[in-house]
Amino acid sequence: GKETRKLCNRLLDLILNHDMRVYVYDAKRTLKVILDNALSESALPSSSKTQNLHDPYVAGWLLDPDRCKSKPNFDVLMKVYKFSSTHLLVSRSSSIPLHIQKFLRHLYQLPEFSEFLERKLRAENQHHAYRFQEMPLILSLVEMESRGIAVNTDAFQEVKQDLIVRIRNIEYESRKLLRKDVLLSSPDQVSKVLFDDLKLPRIQKTGRPNKTSVSTGEDVLLKLSVFHQFPKLVLEHRSHTKLLNTYILPLI
Repeated sequence: GKETRKLCNRLLDLILNHDMRVYVYDAKRTLKVILDNALSESALPSSSKTQNLHDPYVAGWLLDPDRCKSKPNFDVLMKVYKFSSTHLLVSRSSSIPLHIQKFLRHLYQLPEFSEFLERKLRAENQHHAYRFQEMPLILSLVEMESRGIAVNTDAFQEVKQDLIVRIRNIEYESRKLLRKDVLLSSPDQVSKVLFDDLKLPRIQKTGRPNKTSVSTGEDVLLKLSVFHQFPKLVLEHRSHTKLLNTYILPLI
């Protein structure tokens, strides 16, 4: 309702426009939720700043992206980095509901854990990247995800047509080279041409149980390109079709 939108606008102002330290776990997701529920004409103010915004999730990701690949929650990330808080807010026998206890515990742990990770970033000379690259980028990503981006559809149409022509030319080259039609997007048909028709070296199995087919992955095709032109055509076809189908067509 209207009061919720007012509250979200107030939260945005408090988080981004005041000279106080603000600690938020997964700031991008949090800010996006707030912005999505703010007034419809609202946008992140041009005066928004992140020098006082601290996010242990971003810090943890920068220290070790693999550890944050599964987007762990706050408690899990603390365990990953073997962090223990100095605060014990309530006793085990407390009558305070468990969800309130957890909220209060996180309220104290969030600044501690964030500073703990930032000390690690300084020790690894990554703090500058955290403060001046990763954190400022959050605001741009939030607005892009919430408000969308402007797309020059005319330019994208030109790119689309160019890619279609390139893909057709590759298919023509393949047909001329092999003297038959091959569906270049089909791993099974590509595998048959490579290893049955052209008799190229069988470099790598697929690795799947009960499967004997040979891999036609990018690394295999790159190695086979020294023996014949066809693997190179397959790589180019895959590159162009992925660009067309994944990045161009969805935006037109």
